[in-house]
Amino acid sequence: MIAAILTCDLMLTSCSNDDTPIKQERQHTEAVSELIRLMDGNPEVTVLLEKSELLKHIDDETYSQLAAAYVLGYKVTKADMAASSHIRPAEGETDTGVTICYNTVKDVKCVLPLIAGSDICINPVNWRTDATPATLHDTITITVSPEHHVLVATNYSASEYPPFCGFLNVGDIHSCEPWLYSECLQRNIKVRAKEWRKIHQPTVTRIQEQGKLLVGTTGDYRPLSYREGDGNYWGFGIEMAEKIAERIGVDIEYVQTSWPTLTADVLAEPQGFDLAIGGITITDTRKETMLMSDGYLANGKTILCRAADANRFQSLADIDKPEVRVMVNPGGLNEKFANENLTHAQIIVWQKNEEIPTQVAEGEADVMITEITEAPWYVQNDPRLATPLLNAPFTHGEIGVLMRKGQDDLLALVNTVIAQMKADGTLRKLHEKYGLVYGY
Repeated sequence: MIAAILTCDLMLTSCSNDDTPIKQERQHTEAVSELIRLMDGNPEVTVLLEKSELLKHIDDETYSQLAAAYVLGYKVTKADMAASSHIRPAEGETDTGVTICYNTVKDVKCVLPLIAGSDICINPVNWRTDATPATLHDTITITVSPEHHVLVATNYSASEYPPFCGFLNVGDIHSCEPWLYSECLQRNIKVRAKEWRKIHQPTVTRIQEQGKLLVGTTGDYRPLSYREGDGNYWGFGIEMAEKIAERIGVDIEYVQTSWPTLTADVLAEPQGFDLAIGGITITDTRKETMLMSDGYLANGKTILCRAADANRFQSLADIDKPEVRVMVNPGGLNEKFANENLTHAQIIVWQKNEEIPTQVAEGEADVMITEITEAPWYVQNDPRLATPLLNAPFTHGEIGVLMRKGQDDLLALVNTVIAQMKADGTLRKLHEKYGLVYGY
């Protein structure tokens, strides 16, 4: 990872008989050196001290390692950004692979020709690009001038940096910046480095550092993933997640998701959880945009109906009739299957998947489209229900673990856990515990 401090390469030379420029250059250098010292304390950070032209010439591999470039006291123009896709202005406190640029004046009338014309500027105190003011050291106010792309400092004398050469430090207080914003920069370098590591470091390492595996699950799918009223989760998939967390060596925390939002939640920024587990069928569509593990549970579409109607529903044709009310949960593959295969039946979308079996049992619907993994549990726990097509499912598939792309090391670990559980008999025993058919 690279965090680069890029400074203006203007050389200060003596314009008078006093040593003011030399003192100011020394103070400037000492402030920058302090930032470098802090950065060097992190072995993952490489420091570059150059002018902003360097950004135009770094290759893609180097850029991929860039947490942020701090272009201090220089200008970045639209032409610079057009010349290189590697120059992207920072928009906030945490974005990575970006360029931070600012110059400070007491008044916009004091902008030096050297820095005039910069097209980007961010406030290093509140990390805003608009004119929202920020308070620094209790009394100084720092505000972005969106029109001139500079910072305006009020209530700051800058007396320790007297004017010299007839134009430097005359309303322009660039010489003060390394000291003035040093604490802000120190904090921000750490923040952006942390964000970069979250994105680029191996997923398993990141999980180990955060101390827990974040697992997305719907909690509405007995016996795979169910959330009780007290917030505790149980089920076949939950025990699989526990095995994965055990292998990584961390605790586990469950994050609520839903079938309609599952894909969006997996792909969300910032990332809400490390992987999703439950009754998630492995499909080519999901694998186009996400990663899916090897299967750990055979699956297929079937139905639940009232026990009294078991002989009535022996095929899809028996179900696909105008008088038949078919209930499904929203947003998942059950709804998709019903819409594609039952064009004559009445399709009823019920928000809570775990409530649908009761709706069927009490006569509010005739059939529930479900899975062979879920149906037996409801039959065992409610004698009013039956699953007449359990041994002849409409589809055949497998359930796996879902996660975002780029987490290949986590995927490999999950697949290793699944393979070991198949090999040592643990997976078979888990199937038996929940009354599920072992297909391996």
